[in-house]
Amino acid sequence: MMRWLVVVYSLLAGLGAVTLGSSQGLQWKQPQTGPVLRLAANTNGDLYVFSTPYNASAVPALRMSRYSASGQLISDVAAQSGSTDQPIRAHIAIRGDIIYCLVTYFYSTDSRFRTRMSRYSISTATWSSGEWLGVNDYVDVTSAAFGDTHYVITGKSALLTDNMFLQKRRLSDSQIVLSQNFVGRPGQVVRWGADNFVANLSTTGGTTLWVVRVTDTFDLKTTSVPDTQGFSLVLADDAVKAYSIAQLNQAFGFYTRVFDVQTGLFGVAQTYSTNAVGSFQGATPLGTSAAAFLFSTFTQCLLVKVDANNLTVRDLGLPVPTYGRLARDGAGNAVGAFVWRDEGPRSLRTIRSSQATAEIMNTTEVALSMDGWDVADVHVDAAGNQRVLYRKSNEGQYFEQYLAQIAPARLSIAGPFTIGGQVATGTVTLDRPAPTGGATFLLYSNNAAAPVPTSVTIPAGQSSANFSINTLAVGINAKPIINARYDGLNLQTNFDLAAPLIQSVTATPQVQYGGITMRGDVHLTGIAPSGGRRVSLSSSNTNRVTVPSGVTVPAGATTASFTITTIPTAVNQSSVISATTGAVTKTVFVAVNAPFLASAALAQSTLQGGQSTSMRLELNAPAPASFSITLVSGSSLFVQLPSSYAIPQNETSVNVPVLTSAVSATTPVTLIAYRGPYVRTMTLTLTP
Repeated sequence: MMRWLVVVYSLLAGLGAVTLGSSQGLQWKQPQTGPVLRLAANTNGDLYVFSTPYNASAVPALRMSRYSASGQLISDVAAQSGSTDQPIRAHIAIRGDIIYCLVTYFYSTDSRFRTRMSRYSISTATWSSGEWLGVNDYVDVTSAAFGDTHYVITGKSALLTDNMFLQKRRLSDSQIVLSQNFVGRPGQVVRWGADNFVANLSTTGGTTLWVVRVTDTFDLKTTSVPDTQGFSLVLADDAVKAYSIAQLNQAFGFYTRVFDVQTGLFGVAQTYSTNAVGSFQGATPLGTSAAAFLFSTFTQCLLVKVDANNLTVRDLGLPVPTYGRLARDGAGNAVGAFVWRDEGPRSLRTIRSSQATAEIMNTTEVALSMDGWDVADVHVDAAGNQRVLYRKSNEGQYFEQYLAQIAPARLSIAGPFTIGGQVATGTVTLDRPAPTGGATFLLYSNNAAAPVPTSVTIPAGQSSANFSINTLAVGINAKPIINARYDGLNLQTNFDLAAPLIQSVTATPQVQYGGITMRGDVHLTGIAPSGGRRVSLSSSNTNRVTVPSGVTVPAGATTASFTITTIPTAVNQSSVISATTGAVTKTVFVAVNAPFLASAALAQSTLQGGQSTSMRLELNAPAPASFSITLVSGSSLFVQLPSSYAIPQNETSVNVPVLTSAVSATTPVTLIAYRGPYVRTMTLTLTP
């Protein structure tokens, strides 16, 4: 208790966030944080952080902060008030929609310990009233395990005695289902299946180990052991092997004993000697049928793998004294977090240790500006990201609590989006160079339009490697999910795979005379998918320019042509042609000009006066309605022309009658046909 009282009366304390490796630190801030620091996560990756902040009047309480998988703060609420009662220990479990929070308090009024259960509904964001596990009784729960509908606790129930209890209770109302008292030291309880449990304890003298299988009854098994100081318990993933681990009482070192949970038989006992007294600081299942734990002395920090027949001990070579915790990733590897309090550089270090060999696969380290103190909890999410609650002190004056989020690896896809049919580039990155033999990530895509290779390997000594995603054309936008797995790391990301969009629309030529067609072309940003890509078309001036309602770019192509139809006009006009795919529209401006008089020619250039001939008027394009050519005769006495002559609508030429009078001498007459600036001149020679 004195250690925590230092915190209670410290000058000030705080909780901050830190960014390690390639990750973003969670933005968590709680002032004056006390001893209870636990992590829990639900199935969607939300992280719950339990802490004990003090207010200005030093009234303690348990507080819960909830963060999304990406590190965004969702809520920050008081879980339980404590009056002047200090929460010192918490056991947390999430079962479906309910968070079960079993908290042990130190009562300052009578220096006793009491424990109660509170429940939090995730869907309604409400707490239910806490239920005390005893009525005005000394109940100190040292270990708890939660099943689906029941939980089991161990601890002491009588002040200053060695009497201890083992109880099975219902989650719904904390009612006792099974209860048994012992004289000895409580060990640890672990879950075994949906609602069965395994617990261990030792006699007061520390020479008898009891292992209890808790189902609908208590099934006790005992064996003789060396003089030990209590036991820790780890149940392997096979749900068969359980490992009891204890510190030797008289000698330096530790003792382990394997227990077959199904048969109830004890297996091999193993002892390891150290050069100084030590203690346990964390234990976790390792692989399928083994366990890992930390054993720290004043001269060493050891990572130990224990299976049914062997011990593998790795000296981590960390400065001492070192304080750490262990968790496990999805591949069964041990993940450890450590801080230390030596006089040299102070750091927070994390490791990943192979479940097969206990070799250290990679490490991450960050320097601390203040003295490292201890690690409260470690959580590893489904992707292999590590979240570490740790504490450091400012040269012993006050404590600060920190939550670090560490991503040992990253998966990224280049670019804001990729058009189907183009190549996207993915990258896997480790925080540290790959080990000997390289780091091979197995790749998977949930979308056939975004195929990935089966694997990509980061070469030994390098920290990243690229791979290609040869995407296929898609008709609608998609968001493929890419996974990369490597020895406990399950990285996931997505990217935008876009259907091809209209890139441009062109007209050839861009200026045309009414009645003559143009060629239009649409160009996509990528190849069209199976069945083609439809592009909608429209014209802003349908009186003079028309286009089809749309055009389909064939599968595998990027362009398609269409016809732009123009309508004859008497005056120059224009239109804007639009091509649309989805929300993207591209345009092209086209001009439609009036036709001009291309030529005017006489059928005969010499004619005997009094006879008639014709003049042929030619336009360069079809005529609109009421399109006339002005005609002028140089001598209306000898050559008679109409003042104007209309070219029939949609026609490009017309023959105009030319009448003449008799002449007494050869007489040349100039004839003119014009419209606007286009003037055509002819000479008709009349003879007697």
